[in-house]
Amino acid sequence: MSFVPLSVSPATLPVDFLHQNGEDALYQYVDLDIADGTLLCKLSRAYPLLPVSRIYASALCATVFWITGQNSGALGLLSDAHQLVYYDIDSDTTPRDLTQTLSSFSFNPKNFGALSYRIAITFGPATEECQHLDVTNETADWNDTNRKSLEFSSIGDMFWHWADKIPGAMAVENSDGSLSLTYHQLDQWSGVLASWLVAQGHGGEKETIIGVWQIRSAMLVVTYLACLKAGCAYLPIKMNLPSERVRAMLTISGCGLVLGYGTPYDFPCKDVVQYMDLATSDMQQVLLHTLTTSAYLPSVTISRLSSLIFTSGSTGVPKAVMIQHICLLNFLVSEYKPLNQGDRVAMILNIAFDVSSGEIWYPLAHGATLICHMRPYNAPFDVKDLSSFLEEKAINSFDSSTAVLRSLVEARFFEKELPSLRSVGLAGEAVFLAYIGPILNAKPNIILINNYGPSECTIYATTFTIPSSYNQANVAIGRTMKNIGAYVVDSDFKPVPLGVCGELLLTGKSLARGYMNREDLTSERFIWLGEDHYFGNLRAYRTGDLVHQTASGELEFIRRVEQGQVKLRGYRVELGEVERSIEQHPLVKAAVAVVCHHGESDDRLIAYFTADGNELQEFPEALKT
Repeated sequence: MSFVPLSVSPATLPVDFLHQNGEDALYQYVDLDIADGTLLCKLSRAYPLLPVSRIYASALCATVFWITGQNSGALGLLSDAHQLVYYDIDSDTTPRDLTQTLSSFSFNPKNFGALSYRIAITFGPATEECQHLDVTNETADWNDTNRKSLEFSSIGDMFWHWADKIPGAMAVENSDGSLSLTYHQLDQWSGVLASWLVAQGHGGEKETIIGVWQIRSAMLVVTYLACLKAGCAYLPIKMNLPSERVRAMLTISGCGLVLGYGTPYDFPCKDVVQYMDLATSDMQQVLLHTLTTSAYLPSVTISRLSSLIFTSGSTGVPKAVMIQHICLLNFLVSEYKPLNQGDRVAMILNIAFDVSSGEIWYPLAHGATLICHMRPYNAPFDVKDLSSFLEEKAINSFDSSTAVLRSLVEARFFEKELPSLRSVGLAGEAVFLAYIGPILNAKPNIILINNYGPSECTIYATTFTIPSSYNQANVAIGRTMKNIGAYVVDSDFKPVPLGVCGELLLTGKSLARGYMNREDLTSERFIWLGEDHYFGNLRAYRTGDLVHQTASGELEFIRRVEQGQVKLRGYRVELGEVERSIEQHPLVKAAVAVVCHHGESDDRLIAYFTADGNELQEFPEALKT
């Protein structure tokens, strides 16, 4: 026998649901011994929209409509004059394949009339306005606490402030000792390069995209800062990317110049864009000449483009997120982790990772020293090398992807003394207690911070400082940073009650301008809520992430709305883009990409394909492009 089917609509009030289905449920309860065929006929007549074939097909298990009464809830209504003795009863077994327990309580309607009315109306249909919920007010209160004014008009202004305040303090140094620059020297070097860029027709009154094809180093910081001072936007290009990917990035961005520095091999796309190696003797002479001439640097406003960050695209074409100066400046006032003047902060992230910009500008905005972890562009990840660097350089703080942190935990890095280390930031993927538990146990005094944020909201949008006593399996992503709003909404962009899962919308000063040359996608993901919306006429970014908000205001990540998009080692990956890239091979008929989990610290991107013929010897090499 099947379950009794009860049709429920989102627009149905609880009172109406009881009226519609109560009598039928009680009627079937009376006829428990009725023959199967007779009951099915009755069900088909009672629910004409559900054919008998569907009733048969919906049989999850052979069971009957079973109602049982439990009065334990009524004990809570007794007065203090009664003595209650509780006995734990193990009821975790069931005589059926599936049991669902519903609780009820009895009350005097004279005393609880208002309560019943409130229950019936408050939890009314989801399609009605939520004026009876306090969700809007609570959300507004949490977001109102995050306001803070911006002190500077550009990243260049911010750095000039610190160069004037602490000119002799160390700003950046390479871990191999090849180059170290004070705040004054970094200001001078970047100013010379910025003047040369303007003299070459880049920046100034127009926004120009400058590609940066370098390894992680002090010169990378010089190049970034020079671009921003000149009014240009920098485009980080990972050096081991396939040439076709680099070509696509240059075409989409309209990049006018790419700057390298002592790169080990030729830039692969010189036919598309001008390439200059800053390490050559000729270029050094040019920069020295620029130093002796009068330098002109334009006035840069907060709305000016500062950088382009490419993310994966579902159509196989990468998307260029346009970050403005106001976005970076807002991140710098986030106070997501404590830093002191003179602190030694590690620079360890891949330059194409959007968080990499944060690990550069946030320390420099606090008078700290950047320590660049020098590694060859094609060197595989080496956890022992990273551990030695963090320990030997007496690092006070660093940010890491979740995958790298897991590797450090497995290498027992946090079991070392580490007297200098005070804070660690996490980003890129969901964090679980299994990853951070060993850190909390070994180093309870280290400030461990879980950060969340899509590239479209500039590095981080929310932050959660993890208490040393934290015991939840899934680590919360916390509350929003300064001048950022977070709203959990349903498919109609209406607020959902606390604890209910919904899509996360982000608002505020950190929102990107949009996607370069993709007005259609920009209007789809960056929306205006409208004058009559609950939260006002705000510009919001649809993150595509499902979250829920706890009673204390913390956000907890659930999963992606689009199952075809995943996070792998901190990178957002569109499985559709991977599949389409493989299907471009002439011998491939179809491809499917999935993420396979090999233990807690080894997620892998696996692709399956069907092919015409057996001549696939060149296929692995073709995949690299």
